[in-house]
Amino acid sequence: MKMLKRFFRWGLLALLCSCAGARQQDDSGCLGVADFSDTLAHNTPCRIMDVRTPEEYASGHLDGAMNLDVQSDGFVMGVGAFRKQDAILVYCQGGVRSRRAAEQLRAMGFTRVYDLCGGLNAWSESGKTVVR
Repeated sequence: MKMLKRFFRWGLLALLCSCAGARQQDDSGCLGVADFSDTLAHNTPCRIMDVRTPEEYASGHLDGAMNLDVQSDGFVMGVGAFRKQDAILVYCQGGVRSRRAAEQLRAMGFTRVYDLCGGLNAWSESGKTVVR
């Protein structure tokens, strides 16, 4: 009986932690692979933005993605041509740079910005296609 109580306590704790993590991802605009893929499929017009370096982009990227390195001086100028009402889906290799890019885009007035949680690593690990 004591072991059963301990099991339920740990189970409840794990459930609460997973719910808290999901809420934080929703608040930040960060989407898991399935939701990102669904958003990509159901938003027209949309822009897919790879915010990695040109060398990283050349090694593999999402089909239809344009490369705008968030760390370059040309990033802000590059997104200046986008329409504010378009959906913009951003990703990088692991999720850090795309989060920064998504924050910059929102600060510039873009309202439909979606960031791929885990970046291209998560996309590839889930078996999704990468253009090489």
